[in-house]
Amino acid sequence: MQEKCDTSEDSVTLMENMYLTAGSFIHEAMTAVTEQLTDDNVQSLRATRNLTTDREYRGAEADQYCQVPLVS
Repeated sequence: MQEKCDTSEDSVTLMENMYLTAGSFIHEAMTAVTEQLTDDNVQSLRATRNLTTDREYRGAEADQYCQVPLVS
C-alpha cells in the first residue's frame, strides 16, 4: 500500500523553510570560499607585480628567477 504524501500547509511550509535554510547555508559557504580565493588571487597578483616592477628582477637577471624547476 502506498503512503500518502503529507501536503498539509504546515508540512509544505516546513519543507520550504528547510530548502531556504539549506540554500542560505550553501550560499554563505560558497561566498566565503569565493572571497578567500579572491583575496589569495589579489595577493598573488600584487606579489607578481612587485617582482616585475622591481629593478632587481628586470632584464637578463629575470631569467634566473622565472625558471620553473622540473620535477622528475
